[in-house]
Amino acid sequence: MVATSSHVDDGTTYLIAEEGEDFTNYLAHLQTHQKLGKIKKGDYVEHENHRHLDVAWSPDSKMCILTYWDRYGFSSIAVLEPKGTSFTQTDIGERIHKSLDAMIQKQSHDPEMSGEVTPYFRLSPDRKVRVRALAANNPKQFEEVKTYYALFKGDVRR
Repeated sequence: MVATSSHVDDGTTYLIAEEGEDFTNYLAHLQTHQKLGKIKKGDYVEHENHRHLDVAWSPDSKMCILTYWDRYGFSSIAVLEPKGTSFTQTDIGERIHKSLDAMIQKQSHDPEMSGEVTPYFRLSPDRKVRVRALAANNPKQFEEVKTYYALFKGDVRR
């Protein structure tokens, strides 16, 4: 379940929560019409410009990968696992970002440099999430900017 703003829906305005308004996202079980809980770090608003949400479910629907996207890459990635009337959430996006940024910083000799990351996932029946993520500090490939690349490959076993 994602928030929908009632005060702006023009497709170009960045939405900021007004006083008393909360952009909270929830995981819900559609067949039982039941909320399983609040998603941490979830602030996606439907139709918001330059932001979107991707969800990839395992074939057995026992876990999913939730990716919140901002204008320049993802803002967070979590593994969600429904468990009866609730769910567990494991953040994996921060580790991916830190690892890739460290590689770009090492190449560039600039401790402040970071990259735009594009992750790819493969979910397997043995509750393993395979992650491959690519990063570049110059995703628009401007000629006057020296470009550094990084690759992250790893498994998350649940």
